[in-house]
Amino acid sequence: MTKTNDRPLNGHQKEAMESLNKQIIELRIPNAEPYPLSEQISSSNKPTNRSENNEPSSIDKNNPAKSAYLHLVTSKSTIADGTIPDWDYISQNIINNIKKTTFLKLLLENGSDQNEYCGTDGSIKISEDLKCSLAVQHGLTVAAKIGFAIRGKALKEEYIQPYVFNGRYWITVSRPKLTKFFRSILPLLGFDKTKALILPRVSTHIIGAFNALAEELPQRNLSRKRLNLSNGILEVFKGKVQFTNSFSYEDGFTSCLPYPYQPDATHPLFTKYLDRVLPDKESQLLLQEAMGLSLVNENIQKIPYLLGDGSNGKSVLNDIMQGLLGSNMSRITLRNLMGDKSERNQANLEGIFINYPPENEDTKPNDFRFELFRTLADRNPLTVQKLYADLYEIQHYAYSVFNVNCLPKNPELSHAFFRRVMPILFDQTE
Repeated sequence: MTKTNDRPLNGHQKEAMESLNKQIIELRIPNAEPYPLSEQISSSNKPTNRSENNEPSSIDKNNPAKSAYLHLVTSKSTIADGTIPDWDYISQNIINNIKKTTFLKLLLENGSDQNEYCGTDGSIKISEDLKCSLAVQHGLTVAAKIGFAIRGKALKEEYIQPYVFNGRYWITVSRPKLTKFFRSILPLLGFDKTKALILPRVSTHIIGAFNALAEELPQRNLSRKRLNLSNGILEVFKGKVQFTNSFSYEDGFTSCLPYPYQPDATHPLFTKYLDRVLPDKESQLLLQEAMGLSLVNENIQKIPYLLGDGSNGKSVLNDIMQGLLGSNMSRITLRNLMGDKSERNQANLEGIFINYPPENEDTKPNDFRFELFRTLADRNPLTVQKLYADLYEIQHYAYSVFNVNCLPKNPELSHAFFRRVMPILFDQTE
């Protein structure tokens, strides 16, 4: 008896299975694995996505970003539980797509003259550092071709932070992991395998080549109000919501919310919670507006202060936001933002949606820095510093929300301060 999954699928069946695979991956359906279609998909039967007018459109394999998404949906090696691939998965896929070649062929492809590298005995002489540079260049080229582009962001002079596009957004890669990746490429090009793995100077050559050759990480256009979700990108434009279910490395996203856009979703449990802890309807709308605007980096020049004593629901709201945003939310207190080593704590605000600590210790009068508070409220560029890096400026950083029992004890609580505070009173104790 022929097994069902051994029978060849017709065109309609393939299209249906591709759609099912996509749902399994994006919605993380438990105990379900994508159907292995990679060997059955032909050039005439590619997976489709939906354009803004909801009409099917072919995925262009020549587009690197869409190529990565196609790979995620159709590859046999797609992670079964639907998780987005990490660096280990991505780097192995890049290695698998690198065909054996020679350093001389790569030089000729770059337009070099072979005679420049011929020794007096007629042999080819290519320096070790040039070989490392060619390996880095080749790895970057192959990565971009299959949709996993590798870029860099300068944190200080001669220190470039590597990033890789995982098909939906950019993730950081540690320099040791990146170096190990390029070391593994060298033997494929004819470099001695033992030397590639153990020579310390090879790492120095690789890092220098990456700093010189890597393209700059795309910057987000902060004037566009966009949200990266598991099934596409949501944009608020001129008061209207637009959605497209495709991803591009050019958008510059460094995070993705782990759930899909569902325009018809309801929230009865959350509404019940708000009615209990914040019965005033205007306050409910104000709170939801403040939290929503934080997701699209809207500058309202105010910091929400959720005021109230304990056992009034503020901590529950904090847990809800943590559940919604995950790693896109930090919990750095006012004291840590304004105290010693504050520039390092502030660096952790970069690229995430919201900084919302569950509780805030009272800041001493001399510790409250109004100039920093004003910067955070007005969304002005923030000067920060990461460990072992120079001071640098960030523009896309977390929107601030604070749970407080009272206002800061500071003699400089002027009109300028109160103008930047959005007080929301939680006075319904359990």
